[in-house]
Amino acid sequence: MRKSYREIGKQAEDAVRGIKDRDLRREAFRILLLQFIAGGNGGNGQGHRAARKAHAPVTKTARPAAHKRKVKIRPLKRPGRRGGGEGTVAIQKLIDAGIFRTGRDAAGIMKELARRRMPLEPSQLRMVLLRFSRARKLRRRVKMKGRKVTYLYSVR
Repeated sequence: MRKSYREIGKQAEDAVRGIKDRDLRREAFRILLLQFIAGGNGGNGQGHRAARKAHAPVTKTARPAAHKRKVKIRPLKRPGRRGGGEGTVAIQKLIDAGIFRTGRDAAGIMKELARRRMPLEPSQLRMVLLRFSRARKLRRRVKMKGRKVTYLYSVR
């Protein structure tokens, strides 16, 4: 026995009652109403999945459980930094040794690092020096060499 339109409408309203969005609820109601009218499964009390099982059973082949490799997680030396902070450590050692009591430019710092066998690339050195000056561990002053701008770094 088929349900009346009023009962089908009531069933569709009950199905979309939990949807908060107005437009989405309206569209879901429209789709469900069409499905209940066309499908005819509104009267037997079965849901969408139960109706599918009656027509064609869905079979799944069981797969053997895959063996997962254990991933070793190494603790980071310094979280948030990629290179391990060689430049930071090298400049901190120079500050502790008192190299920056007098103003030093980047070339002088490179020579001192080479003498101590702590090689750094010039771009890496400049970035570390800039970070130390922004953290107010070093003071950076402008020194002109002709038209070229260089900086002198010293302890505050």
